[in-house]
Amino acid sequence: MIAETPADDSPNPPVPELERRLAQQALIAEFGRFALKNNTLQAILDEACRIAADGLEVGFAKVLEPLPKENALLLRAGIGWRPGLVGHARIGADLESPAGYAFKTGEPVISNHLSEEKRFRTPKLMADHGVKRAVNVIIQGEGTPFGVLEADSRDPGAFNPHDIHFLQALANTLGVAIDKEAARSRIEELGHELAQREAHLRRAVELNPQIPWAANAEGQIVEFNERWLDLTGLTLQDAEGEGWLEAIHPDDRSASLSAWRHAIETGTSFDIEQRVRMANGDYRWMRSHAHPWQDARGGIPMWYGASEDIHERKLAEQAVAQSEERLSIAVDAAALGLFDHDLVTGTIEWDGRIRDIWGIGAEEPVSFATFADGIHPEDQAAMQAALDQALDPQGDGRSAAQYRVLRRSDKDTRWVAAYGRTTFAEGRPVRLVGIVQDVTTHVVAEERLRRALADKDLLSREIDHRIKNSLSMVGGLLRMQERAVSSREAKDALAEASTRVLSVARIHEQLYRSANMDTVEFGGYLQRLTEDIASSLGSGNAQITVEAMTMLLPIDQALPLGLIASELLTNALKHARRGDEPVPIQVHFGPSQDKGGYTLVVADHGRGLPEGFDMRSQAGLGMRLIVSLSSQLDATVEAINTAQGAQFTVSAEVETA
Repeated sequence: MIAETPADDSPNPPVPELERRLAQQALIAEFGRFALKNNTLQAILDEACRIAADGLEVGFAKVLEPLPKENALLLRAGIGWRPGLVGHARIGADLESPAGYAFKTGEPVISNHLSEEKRFRTPKLMADHGVKRAVNVIIQGEGTPFGVLEADSRDPGAFNPHDIHFLQALANTLGVAIDKEAARSRIEELGHELAQREAHLRRAVELNPQIPWAANAEGQIVEFNERWLDLTGLTLQDAEGEGWLEAIHPDDRSASLSAWRHAIETGTSFDIEQRVRMANGDYRWMRSHAHPWQDARGGIPMWYGASEDIHERKLAEQAVAQSEERLSIAVDAAALGLFDHDLVTGTIEWDGRIRDIWGIGAEEPVSFATFADGIHPEDQAAMQAALDQALDPQGDGRSAAQYRVLRRSDKDTRWVAAYGRTTFAEGRPVRLVGIVQDVTTHVVAEERLRRALADKDLLSREIDHRIKNSLSMVGGLLRMQERAVSSREAKDALAEASTRVLSVARIHEQLYRSANMDTVEFGGYLQRLTEDIASSLGSGNAQITVEAMTMLLPIDQALPLGLIASELLTNALKHARRGDEPVPIQVHFGPSQDKGGYTLVVADHGRGLPEGFDMRSQAGLGMRLIVSLSSQLDATVEAINTAQGAQFTVSAEVETA
């Protein structure tokens, strides 16, 4: 730290100075609330300048942003400067400039006599405005420093280390807010990208002849494609769970359910042909198959399957010629590749689509080696297992596999889904016919979608984690100041300020630890907050009883309500005494009688409220905060004397999005 004027290190600073520091802390808290609610970076920077000027009682403040190519600092935001300068004026970023020194070294700079300054030159911008003294601190978040926060004054006087502490705390909070805004912008970008990928995936699914569906780990159907619902005439509610069995032909239900339960129990693929009742009452043959999706721990949280209409194919078994014609038309319309492998002679026929996937010419001979050489090395085992299953005389001859193909022509990797059917003669496989479909778009989109959702949740939690850490740092600074003063009044005031910051920090801790990033379970939060406040105020042996019901509140309501609870409990711990002994205090939180809102009650067995007590006429900061915050919540606050002592009741409606 560079300072020309020594700090006032007396153990008992004058009360006006203490009130000034408390007001500064309140301004930082005010800025934190502003930053939480505002998503415009420029508005946040402008508000930081206003807070800096108000907190240090000066006429000028500014945020300077580096311009590396110009070795300069841009006047990005400010207060007090002549019109037209903000967004255009520049200051040198070298070590000879006070702001440049603070930015490059990370050390705060105090210049109380710019006209006599020997260490730095006075920037022209400040000289033109008659600035006599200045204080600079770096704006630092989690990444690269954003710039410098500076307060300037035309008046004689001296900035001191306490002013540095205030300005640095404000700059740190600003750094977190800047990180939050950057993260929000990134989330918006990811959301836009996610929407595009979802639309792309939706089009791919709509064009796919197979009808997708999904089931949970227990085998209960949780999602059916609209096409399947349209075909069967069932609603999603009718088909969920095991309701889909109602659409299966009575003669096929037992086998279908048995095969499905076997797949769930063993974790093996499900594949069955069944007759499905259409919306008009007719039955059609459909093939349903599903594969388990394993997570990183080897568990199976979901099953993904597809149903395809094979009615024509089943009927075509009675008329081979007609079957081949229909199959050819269907394959062409669905953009599927067709293969035919004569297992006796070894002859293999591929159509143009499969040749394109493998990257081989139209006239090039095809052998099993051609097929196997194109399979990705990591998928060779899976492909061989599917082939062995298809050729097993003890099986049904069907195979279904998904694997990667390395195209010979350009080494591009393509994901394909292959389905085959083996014909047996005298217990030996003689022919394998099937289709191949390029599913690369589907696989890639699904992976990107999963990563985007994970990144979005991680970014939101990281924002709350950083805000909580910064607020904890502010609380720590307040507790350090509390230990440094000897005045009882000062200690109490600093302890109260610390609890206010603590209540906000607890909200963000609850957010980044919870599954839902938009709401706070207020009952549990109130329990922990009460313990923290009692410990922070040295009232660990206080007789506090907490009855808090479980209730989720939106963050915009939980934050002010937490501050109100903090103020009411602090007030009770300070004033509700009989002699030197603490009296019982009851805290209750739960739904209101009409179930549409909530009620917070803080009651004590103390001396009660003075006659004619009116919160709105009280001069204390705590009561003023309660009145202001309750107005923000559109809540009613009732303060009465009971037979035991004082009781405060806060009631409000739960806001819904």
